[in-house]
Amino acid sequence: GLNVGQFGNRNLIINGEFLISQRGSYTSATSLSNNTYYLDRFINRNGVAGTIQQTSNMPTGETGKSVKMLTTASGTAQFVLEQFIEPQTWMTSKTYTASCWIKSNPDKCSLTLINNGNFADRVSHTGGGDWEKITLTFNIGSTLTDFRLRIGLSQGGNTAISSGDYFEFTQLQLEVGDTATPFEHISYGDQLQKCRRYFYNLQSAGVYTRFGVGENINASVVQCFIDYPIEMRVKPSLVTSGIPSVYALYHSSSITACTSIALDAYTTTHTGVIAAGVSGTPLLDGGASQLMANNNSSTFLAFDAEL
Repeated sequence: GLNVGQFGNRNLIINGEFLISQRGSYTSATSLSNNTYYLDRFINRNGVAGTIQQTSNMPTGETGKSVKMLTTASGTAQFVLEQFIEPQTWMTSKTYTASCWIKSNPDKCSLTLINNGNFADRVSHTGGGDWEKITLTFNIGSTLTDFRLRIGLSQGGNTAISSGDYFEFTQLQLEVGDTATPFEHISYGDQLQKCRRYFYNLQSAGVYTRFGVGENINASVVQCFIDYPIEMRVKPSLVTSGIPSVYALYHSSSITACTSIALDAYTTTHTGVIAAGVSGTPLLDGGASQLMANNNSSTFLAFDAEL
């Protein structure tokens, strides 16, 4: 007979075991900035100061990674992570079950459904610092415009939080039906590809990493073309690693630092078009140039299409 392991792609959550971290390494505790993405697909909401960390701390017998959020100040606020689920027409008028492992020292950490902006349903950890498997079953009606799962120190709104309060969670799963099935592990490559629909990062592999090649549309600007590995959710915005001079153009055996870098209007959900400019007129009009890191191994180019 069939078993649940034979039904793939049932988890609507992406990166639910926190393997993917395109924006940086957070294996050490990192200070939080409100409304910011750290580990892929999860946005932070912190009304009090705190840290985030990707860890290998897992429930006994489970594999993967977990995320830990720790408060470093007290206040009445929310201290949570959220994932937006991209609404699809088939998702309405169904029963869903969300599940995850949670570990927390106060009894204020909950798994919450946000449906069309409303805090619809939630279930809480008991506190005490032990891992608990949390399950939430709920119904979605005929309208769905805002579909989120929230995990963290919140009881449906602002909550009294003390410095040193924390929560960890892992293996977040959302599936159709009224039963929580075992967590669906998928390969790192498949998980990365799913994340890249929403955020795609080209990180330097060296101090002169080439990002792409393009045509010089005049003697001072190149249009560089970068094909995404998967169609992005919408036309993305460009995220750069700093001032334009950390990028350069390689042309006619010369390297010239950039003075401007921006997303061109010809960008689509399939291809990023970068307009990179330099001072003066050193480029061969109609010739080719390579967009590259300018002697800087920290340089990156990223495309953001998050919800």
